Amino acid sequence: MSFHEPSLWGVIKQQWLYKMRAYRQVFTSFIFIQLLFLLFATQPFGSSDTMNIYSVLTMLVVLLIWQGIAAFLLTTKGYRYDDVTFICNATTSTIANALFLLTTAVFAASMMFFVSRALVVILLFNEVDALYVQDINMQQMMIEGFVQMLYFLVVGSIGYLIGMLVQWHKKAVFSIVLLVIIGYVLMGNSYIANFVKLFTEETSLVIFTLKALVVSCACYSISYFISREVEVDGS
Repeated sequence: MSFHEPSLWGVIKQQWLYKMRAYRQVFTSFIFIQLLFLLFATQPFGSSDTMNIYSVLTMLVVLLIWQGIAAFLLTTKGYRYDDVTFICNATTSTIANALFLLTTAVFAASMMFFVSRALVVILLFNEVDALYVQDINMQQMMIEGFVQMLYFLVVGSIGYLIGMLVQWHKKAVFSIVLLVIIGYVLMGNSYIANFVKLFTEETSLVIFTLKALVVSCACYSISYFISREVEVDGS
C-alpha cells in the first residue's frame, strides 16, 4: 500500500478550481451589474453647454465595491468551511482565495473593456449627434485594462483583510468603525483621500504596479497570519 501526499500547489489548484465552480454567482453578479449599467447608459455622466459626457466611471466604482464585498464574504464561516473538503491549511486557503480574487479582478477588468465598447455602439444606435470617442490605440487600451485589474486586486485584498479581522475578533467590526470615525473627526476625509491619491495620481505605470502589488501582498500576508489564529481558535 502506498500513500500519496498531495503537493502544496496541487491542493491550491484544487481549491481554486472548486471556488471557480462553486462561486459562479460572483461572476454572474459582475455581468448583471454591467448589463444593468448598459440599460441606463444613455444618461450622460456630465455635461457642458455644448456636449454631454458619457463615462463608465460609475460602473467601475460599483464593481470595485462589489469586489470588496465578495472578498469579505470569502472569509465568513460558510465559505471557509467549504475548504474543509480539502487537505488544507491557512497557507493553501489564503493563496487559493488570493488567486480566486485575482481571477475575478481579471474578469471584471476584461468585462469593463467590452462594456465600454458596447456603450459606444449603444450611443450610435440612439443616434447621439456628433459622437466623439476618445482616440486610444491598442497599447493604451491594454494599459487601461491592466490598471483597472490592479484596482480590483487592491480592493479585493483590502476587503479580504477586513473580513479576516472580523472573523478573528468580532469586536474588530466596532474597532474598524471607531477608527474610521476618529480618523474622520481628527483629519477629515484627508487620510482616505491621501490613500486613494496614492494610486489615482500616480503617473508611472511601473510605480503604480509596485504600489498595488505591495499593498495586496501586505494585506494577504496579514490575512494569512490572522487565519492561522482563526484556525487555532476554531472560530
